[in-house]
Amino acid sequence: MHLGIDLGTTNSAVAGSIDSDIRIFKTIDGHDVLPSVIYIDKGGHRLYGQRAFQQALISPENVAAGFKRLMGTSAPIEFAEAGLTMSAEDCSAEILKHLVGQAYVESGESEIEGTVITIPAAFNQMQSEATLRAAKKAGLERVSLLQEPIAAAMASIARHSGRNGLFLVYDLGGGTFDLALVQSMIGSVKVLAHEGINMLGGRDFDRAIVNNIVRPWLIDTFDLPVNFQKDIKYRRLVRIGQLAAEKAKVALSRQTSEKIFASSDELRVADDSGREMYLEIDLDRPMLEELVREKLADTIALSRKVLADNGCKPEDIDRIVFIGGATKMHWVREHVPQELGIAADLKIDPMTAVALGAAMFAESREWRRDGTSRKAAQAYRTIGSDLALKIDFPIRTADDRAEIHVYGGKNSAEKRCDVMISAESGWKSERQRVMGDISIDVPLKTMGRNAFKVVVYDDTGKPVINGSSEIEIVRTHATAAGVPATQTLAVKVRDDNGSGRNRLEPLIEKGKLLPASGSKSLLAAHELVASKPGSIDLEVFQRESDLGDPALNLPVGVFRLSADDLAAGTVIRAGDAVVFHWAMDDSGLLTANVELPSIRRKFSTPKFYVDQAGHASYVGEDGERMAANALKQAERDLTEFEEATGGAFAENTAPIHRRLANAREALSNATDADAIRSVTEEARHVRQATALLAATPNARAKVLRYALAEVRTIFEQVARENADKPTVKRFDSLLKEAQKKLKKETQERLDEVEALHDELESTMLRALWQDAGFVVYLYQDLSKERYLASDKPLFDKLVTEGAEALQRMDIGRLREITETMCRHQFAFGANKIAASLASVSASPQEQRNGPPRVPTVPARGQHTSVGIG
Repeated sequence: MHLGIDLGTTNSAVAGSIDSDIRIFKTIDGHDVLPSVIYIDKGGHRLYGQRAFQQALISPENVAAGFKRLMGTSAPIEFAEAGLTMSAEDCSAEILKHLVGQAYVESGESEIEGTVITIPAAFNQMQSEATLRAAKKAGLERVSLLQEPIAAAMASIARHSGRNGLFLVYDLGGGTFDLALVQSMIGSVKVLAHEGINMLGGRDFDRAIVNNIVRPWLIDTFDLPVNFQKDIKYRRLVRIGQLAAEKAKVALSRQTSEKIFASSDELRVADDSGREMYLEIDLDRPMLEELVREKLADTIALSRKVLADNGCKPEDIDRIVFIGGATKMHWVREHVPQELGIAADLKIDPMTAVALGAAMFAESREWRRDGTSRKAAQAYRTIGSDLALKIDFPIRTADDRAEIHVYGGKNSAEKRCDVMISAESGWKSERQRVMGDISIDVPLKTMGRNAFKVVVYDDTGKPVINGSSEIEIVRTHATAAGVPATQTLAVKVRDDNGSGRNRLEPLIEKGKLLPASGSKSLLAAHELVASKPGSIDLEVFQRESDLGDPALNLPVGVFRLSADDLAAGTVIRAGDAVVFHWAMDDSGLLTANVELPSIRRKFSTPKFYVDQAGHASYVGEDGERMAANALKQAERDLTEFEEATGGAFAENTAPIHRRLANAREALSNATDADAIRSVTEEARHVRQATALLAATPNARAKVLRYALAEVRTIFEQVARENADKPTVKRFDSLLKEAQKKLKKETQERLDEVEALHDELESTMLRALWQDAGFVVYLYQDLSKERYLASDKPLFDKLVTEGAEALQRMDIGRLREITETMCRHQFAFGANKIAASLASVSASPQEQRNGPPRVPTVPARGQHTSVGIG
């Protein structure tokens, strides 16, 4: 038995392939899907799925739902009465165990050959790694991951008469939005392009209902504080309000209006005046559609972009395939086809298609304990010992017919023989004389195994000795031509050309077929000595197109080489070669080896190091401060862009301002890690939008002119007085050269000005880093940012050691401590120095071939790191 599992934010499903029969394994109560919900009471008794969901209105504090959106984070999920805290991985593992149990019960099978779990194409490395760990916790031994759009496309093609053409897979689920442009040729699926929005789905729509309809109604109806959503007294009210909003939203897929309802018995809470509370609010389709219109418009805009980027017109696309529960919304089914001018395929069940496609994909793989690979599709045989005829035939195909080729060779006419093929079903071909190479078309009447016998006859019509061969051709439901990388992954490097800037050097480009591997030659940016504190960190980011600045991209992990990994007496010097050998498997997971030629050693790294870098919690006050800091950076970027351009781009910045305002409001109402994470993600997207605007030809010169003025002001205020004469002279010379080049606003000159600006910042920071006052200031500033520390016990230890070093005025030690604190801050929302530290430099060749960098406006009062070692 092969399993396919759609591990969803709101609902999950499991399908199986047994002897080529693909089917959904139903829940114990007869449903195709299992709500991704867990209930644990104070006695430790557990309920899953619909039964757990029903408990949500009774004891919401003991129910976990929507935890898929927290995969790849360290956010705790609490079951209050049980006194139990679990991670999103743990909760996902529980759902996986339950789904596998369904499969065993429904199928009667006892062995699983392999399991494919689907993930959104928008998932990052941390989320993918977390999904795989959840599968291992669930006891699944042979597991692979597959992008949901590929699984959906396979299911659609298998269930549809039109098996050739172009399709647009529109996947809007509970947590994410995925979009894929898919080509099918005779049932073989190939993804031509894919995009996604990681935090856009049904849960965002639920939150919009709560914040814009439920919250105002409650404040108007009852005596509540303005910030009641953050008050522990009203936690139950908020949780049940969210559930009631979700139920009403789902009902609107079937009817035009519904009430958001919860009785006073269910709420069991009184307002500040002692009045018992209840919920009874009218909600209709127009109200809901108005709330989510802007977010759904984003999905249509992204669809148009994918089509345009790939040179496709609406008439080139055969159909839209809707996947995910949120696509049942009336607005989606009506407006998306209408806006795009493409017909929708409404025959496929959006709730089960992904699981079915995953099961098909699982059956198409060879499963081993150390991995998986695609089953062979073609086979060759030699028959007739004297004649030595060769036959070539497909052993797997999604077509209902196959061609068997017989090769007689150069002297085939002299062999004077015929070939006939018969099927187990009773079909027979005519006898054909072997003259050179011939092809015989055979029907594949049954899904799965089709047996044939190839017989060679001599010139008298008798079968040739040893002149027969039995072959099998498996007819499949659909196949995947290849699995592409969903994101561009890049390693952070420091240019060693004087600019000191950090940029992202691509490892694997989005769209490259997997598996893939390669090497990247780098240089150590600082010394590493055995037995002394320190490490070389190869930081990996998910790079957005045209954005080479690490601060604007998502950090997804670190491959760390610690001084403790080195033999006694070993020294890695600044400038020594560091070769990063990487590989990405079919599941999109990265592994690596780090080679140090100077000491003739190669180090194998863990699967992917995420425990420290980028693995944020998003919970409570720390999470809110992190999100607020990220918003502050986004606001700062936008403000400084407008100052730099004199408001000339007001039409372009207006929608960015609206996004910021919406994010600020969302943070003010945020009550859980999911909401806080959404705000943090939006802050990063706003920064990216501002940076892309700053890179446009009409804005770039203005932005660089402003940036030069800023770095000059900062240098005058904090660095010139204590800098040595050579540093001052160099700074002034660089500034003069940059100002001169800026007079001619060609793209070539602007590139040169940008490099000079980076070198100015580098020169200034080197001077500041040698200044004791600056080191003390930076240490004290970082000491206030515990909420940004990726390793809080280490942070506390460093703060204590720093205070001791400061007390004895050991600036050298304080400098080391401060640098370590910088290296262990989350990159988003962090001090700009922390975000820009890099442990490796680009090799000279990489520097020459490096991609152009989108300029960003440096922060007033903050400075760019030079990768201090």
